[in-house]
Amino acid sequence: MRFLHTADLHLTSPRKAEGTHRLEVLRTLCHMAREYDALVIAGDVFDSAAEAPALHETVKEILTSINPVPVLIVSGNHDLLRGDNPFDGRYDFGQGINVRLLAASPFEKIEIAGAVFYGFPFQQSKTTSELFRELPPPELSKPRVAVLHGTPWDIPELSGFAAGAENAEEGGDLIIKNDDLRQARFVYAALGHIHKPAVWQAERCTLSFPGAPDAVRITETEGGTANAVEIDKESKITVTRLPVPGALRALRKQFFVFPGGEDEFFDKADAFLAANGAAFRTGIVVEGIADLNRVQEHCLTLGDKWRGLPVPPHFRVRAEQTQDSSSDMIIYTFIRKMQEMSAEEMSDDKRDFLRRSLVIGWRALTNKPLDPESLTERLI
Repeated sequence: MRFLHTADLHLTSPRKAEGTHRLEVLRTLCHMAREYDALVIAGDVFDSAAEAPALHETVKEILTSINPVPVLIVSGNHDLLRGDNPFDGRYDFGQGINVRLLAASPFEKIEIAGAVFYGFPFQQSKTTSELFRELPPPELSKPRVAVLHGTPWDIPELSGFAAGAENAEEGGDLIIKNDDLRQARFVYAALGHIHKPAVWQAERCTLSFPGAPDAVRITETEGGTANAVEIDKESKITVTRLPVPGALRALRKQFFVFPGGEDEFFDKADAFLAANGAAFRTGIVVEGIADLNRVQEHCLTLGDKWRGLPVPPHFRVRAEQTQDSSSDMIIYTFIRKMQEMSAEEMSDDKRDFLRRSLVIGWRALTNKPLDPESLTERLI
């Protein structure tokens, strides 16, 4: 059997540009799913529970448009934020047609085309070892698939990505362990929560995050895909990443700005948005030492100019406020050296080191606070 696996749609109000765009991405995913035996959504359908009241009728219309293809949904941590659980039966998403909410704790199961899907709704602070305690013995003739929303215990790259300051999540976590899935004889784990595509093995079990199909944050540079999953007659798994037409992955550009270069920053950022704004979720990060009022004015002007993009650009200003330093040769030399270094081609690691050095050096030379806690917050 073949199914389409996605997660982390983060649907939000169509009053926001990204809200309209994400609904169109869901329509596209459903159109793609017409060629499969099922569409599996592994949590975070909504950006928060507060979005569901205004969106549930539109979501029902989109999901039921692919009837008789079944749509399986489990909740994620965002689905339960700032409101009541939208999947507790209060809303009609098409449950009487082709939509199945796998909402019962600790799990709910359904069989489709000879495979048995076990959906585990998001349960804060739980682990897979706790969730799997009541699983029945596997039927060896029927491959079993787990649908989960959480963080993988055994993959530091993914858990580290999720723990980054720019990727921080609300609503707690659920811990997923490779050994638990292997011992429970799952052949595939359809995962959600980490907005970064990944596939790995735990013996005969394949685990995978499809990533957010439409970038939610400017760190999500690998998105724009969904997983096509095939289970053959021997229960072997093939996972193919498929591009989702119209979905946007993130593209972030870092600009170093120095005194007197604020207008040059505007021109370069404007050119970056003109070249990339229609095809990516763009993010502009401003580092350096500059007149922050002037930089903020430029960011507001750029945001207004490019508000018609599919998703408006995101701006983050982390520069230090300049001061009159023309008479201090040490400070003047420091600024010029940093300016020269920032103009060089360099790796991401070296650029990050330069950014940290600039903040620490500037604060030390200008007698600004070097409080470790606030400084660490700025440097992450």
